[in-house]
Amino acid sequence: MTYLPDHPEKFTAAWLAEKLGFPEAALKGFDYTPVGTGQVGDSYRLQLDWHAVDGPATIIAKCSAADPTSRETARNMNLYEIEANWYGDYAANVSVRTPYAYYVGLDAADIGNFMLLLLNIPMVGIFVSVLMVPPRILMPIVAMVSFVGIYGISGSTFDLLVMIVFGVMGWGLRKLDVPLVPVILGILLGNQMEANLRRAMTISDGDWTALVASP
Repeated sequence: MTYLPDHPEKFTAAWLAEKLGFPEAALKGFDYTPVGTGQVGDSYRLQLDWHAVDGPATIIAKCSAADPTSRETARNMNLYEIEANWYGDYAANVSVRTPYAYYVGLDAADIGNFMLLLLNIPMVGIFVSVLMVPPRILMPIVAMVSFVGIYGISGSTFDLLVMIVFGVMGWGLRKLDVPLVPVILGILLGNQMEANLRRAMTISDGDWTALVASP
């Protein structure tokens, strides 16, 4: 198995320098802060203290999720494998700007074990700092921008009502502490579940007991 630490506390300066393509002794140390709110991965901004080399001052480390449920979800849906293949095989060949990947790691024996070391794109810190604005101030601004954007695109009051309904539903789910991962799975897998349900009903001539009659 490939050793891929899932938290910067498990990094060493020598390991990190080697993955970034520098001599192990070139990195004196590093600090880290969490960034983002990824659902199936944990990201950190690393501040690097180099010795006598011109290495990057900051990078982003994206690790496997510390939460076992989130990690299992990513493993079952091959999410880490898809992202690793994207950065390893395709990112350099697309016309849109993508962060440079210093290191892409995926354990072939366990695709739930994953690591990315990425270029820290400038200005990201400014956008992340927006999340520090108190919700009582930020949420009305977001709502107003959403209203203007939706109505400006479609000119439809029905679209505004749909947005409000889903916003209220989201607020209710958060107040009820409904986990986010099942909701995401429902959105991602809902179409496949519906298609397979229709297929099962067609095969069984509409007999619902076929869903529980056999494995």
